Amino acid sequence: MASWPVWRWRRRSTRPIGELLDGYDALICPTTCAPGLRAGEEYVDTKLTVNGVELDHYMEHSLTTVFNIASRCPVLDVPSGRASNGVPTGVQIVGRSYDDATVFHVGAAVEHVRPWTHRPESL
Repeated sequence: MASWPVWRWRRRSTRPIGELLDGYDALICPTTCAPGLRAGEEYVDTKLTVNGVELDHYMEHSLTTVFNIASRCPVLDVPSGRASNGVPTGVQIVGRSYDDATVFHVGAAVEHVRPWTHRPESL
């Protein structure tokens, strides 16, 4: 599948993702599956481990790729706190195709219930 052009992958994935979201207002999921790298850390040679499995490339920890490629789904990233290494974390809110308004409403609700702007850096 890696040799497939992006447009072919997009065509195969857009319908199932859209159908999955049709039954829900939004999907809230992590932005990454591992803590981000701290500013100044060398990211090119850094190996990240997720659930005991070493990733081949540091970008494999990103959980946004599928929604970036299936671009008919609006996505908003909302800060959610800090990882154990102090780097900010986020959750992504994914909406039904072309339903940007719901994504913004859910994002505002998440920020209201879990405000993050005045949290100490030690979180």
